[in-house]
Amino acid sequence: MPRYHLHVLSDLHALDREGWELPNLELALREAVQGARELIAASILAGEPVCRQHRIEITDTEGEHLSTVRFGDLVDLRP
Repeated sequence: MPRYHLHVLSDLHALDREGWELPNLELALREAVQGARELIAASILAGEPVCRQHRIEITDTEGEHLSTVRFGDLVDLRP
């Protein structure tokens, strides 16, 4: 089963050294979206700002970039 690394790139970079064994990139993307939403929610609950440029980058075991989940793409603010 392939291994995907979900690196959180924000004010403090958190590199995923172990990775996740997942059957495909689609499930890795779902994990990244869920993780990003949890980080966004934690920031909001703590009264901290959410930086729309923060992101989770997905790479394979060789470090090849496969996809990016940007926090700004997950937040819909309406008037």
